[in-house]
Amino acid sequence: HPDYKFYVAGGANLHGSAGPLSANGIFEREYEDRCLKNFLYDDHGALRAEIVLLGRIPRKEVLEHLSTTKVALVNPSWTSEPETFCISAVEAQGMGVPVISTFRGGLPEVIQDGKSGILVKRRSDRSMVAAIERITQDERLASEFSAQGRANVAANFGVSRIASEWDAKLREMTTGKPFRGNLLKAIR
Repeated sequence: HPDYKFYVAGGANLHGSAGPLSANGIFEREYEDRCLKNFLYDDHGALRAEIVLLGRIPRKEVLEHLSTTKVALVNPSWTSEPETFCISAVEAQGMGVPVISTFRGGLPEVIQDGKSGILVKRRSDRSMVAAIERITQDERLASEFSAQGRANVAANFGVSRIASEWDAKLREMTTGKPFRGNLLKAIR
């Protein structure tokens, strides 16, 4: 879409790239040549104006970009290992950004398909594009995903819940009995 920019934060080197990186240092050379070359570069070999390769940037900058984002594609690589847990999906939803990814690894646990975002079949470019269009062209749907994403993060990934679960597990491990209280409430 001519009014949108596509920002890429992070890159292959963050995840221990298995192969040599491309000239831009973001993608593995083989993956860029095979899958992304026509998407990223114009006929003269210049990076397209609507593509912004941020690379490795501080978390604060990632969150600043997310605050102006219509939709977040998280771990959309068709060739990498499955994501066991995707903090980017949690951060995006927590900021009210609808998320799109694939049915791989832990992503179906993090993204509520059809509620806080859309999960598509792996290696389905058309499904990914259709999901992006669906969210960007339907403001009501985007708003619903935004609200549900924030609720999903608060309910399932908030500090209180995680701390409470860890506390209960640690107590169970040390006493041999399940702990039925809440340490956060006990120490407040």
